[in-house]
Amino acid sequence: MTGSLEISRRGLVAGGALLAASGAAAAGVPGSSPRTYVLVHGSWHGGWCWRAVAAELQAHGHRVFTPTLPGMAENAFMNSAAIDLNTHIKYLVDYFAWNDLNDVTLMAHSFAGWSVSGAMEQVSGRVSSLTFLEAFMPLDGQSGVEVQTPQNAAAMRAAQARGDVGWPPIPVAAFGVRDPEQARWVASKLTPTPMGCYFTRLHITDGRERPARKFFVRASRSPMPLFDTYLAAAKTRPGWRGLTIESGHDVMVDNPQALSRFLLQTA
Repeated sequence: MTGSLEISRRGLVAGGALLAASGAAAAGVPGSSPRTYVLVHGSWHGGWCWRAVAAELQAHGHRVFTPTLPGMAENAFMNSAAIDLNTHIKYLVDYFAWNDLNDVTLMAHSFAGWSVSGAMEQVSGRVSSLTFLEAFMPLDGQSGVEVQTPQNAAAMRAAQARGDVGWPPIPVAAFGVRDPEQARWVASKLTPTPMGCYFTRLHITDGRERPARKFFVRASRSPMPLFDTYLAAAKTRPGWRGLTIESGHDVMVDNPQALSRFLLQTA
């Protein structure tokens, strides 16, 4: 499945076409079967960032899980040099098992593309729909530090050499949340990301390719050229669909209405 659609702040443009194309015409419609969603946050965030989206999905009768990865947000007290990308991958795999999660609509935001890519090697049989939302789609053998700008990569290596166990949040303006009150809320919740997550090499095969429905969603106001590359690839690769949402990088906070509608229509 290939192609692209534009999602505005008012919702999905040509949403009916997307429903038909995705084979999910009943998803999110009153009276349809409840779905199970797992929404995974990126760097500096936690499960808290999905608050508005989770509430909307739950209002439609669906189950929503928003795990916070080890060493972050309410789990920041756990942060240590022992936490790395493999820790996050194992946490997600175990999370699926302990919560008996199956037929899942899984979404990865931003840096969660790394942990979700790793976890999909083991949980792909439990996932029916996979979305990378403004998320990295790393290659086998890559590490997070390798896709940073040269300046960021040098700063991260210096911080690791000093023994820093966390990489501090970037300015909240970078997340593109337009409402000032919401931006202040995001800023108040950000915590460092465990440093080891950026230096662990990812080892994957074809886990990301196994689900029947796969999407890459790009935020229109997010200045990330690498994500443009991922979007272009999703528009041409078999089994993938590339879409755009009118939003800043933190789509779940900046435009939760459109993101919720996308999830309801593509589950």
